[in-house]
Amino acid sequence: MNNSIVFLRHAETVVDQKIPVDKWAISEKGKEKTREIVNSGCFDDIEIVFASEEMKAIQTASFVSERLGKKIITDSDFNELRREGGYISSKDLYENQVKKLFEEGSSEIEEWEEARSALRRIMRAIDHIDNEYTNMKILVVSHGIILSLYFNHILGITKDKHFNRWKKMEFCGWGIVENKKVIKDIIN
Repeated sequence: MNNSIVFLRHAETVVDQKIPVDKWAISEKGKEKTREIVNSGCFDDIEIVFASEEMKAIQTASFVSERLGKKIITDSDFNELRREGGYISSKDLYENQVKKLFEEGSSEIEEWEEARSALRRIMRAIDHIDNEYTNMKILVVSHGIILSLYFNHILGITKDKHFNRWKKMEFCGWGIVENKKVIKDIIN
């Protein structure tokens, strides 16, 4: 309890339709941005580093891990909303599905996880952290949709505003939550 949890969205990725989305790696631009943020020292007081099991989150977390000499603890509950069925190549179609997910709780694509399931998942992981650790500064590297769901929930943001907030979230955007209260919003 009384932990300060810093949530960091993974760095920009290389889109590769030949491999599953959860295997995508961060781009050179993403690496550069991550180095810049980490070298600023803003995460130097982090005591524990968590990341989703997805490649892009682990790679992003590794910059903090290496700087601080900390091990990365992976947890599938921090993975992005499950989007089985392959990559959607049209940006407009993808964004329409995300908008529907935020506004209605589910997508037209059956293989996509429902919003409430993803939100329960991340909340379960955070409750586990709060039960396991006390008065620690913890970093969690995760993903845009699931972090949007979590921050919107805590802030009490109405569903009609979720999609626009998600679109504003930057790669390597970060926010802080203490005692289930947003101290720094992940959306600038």
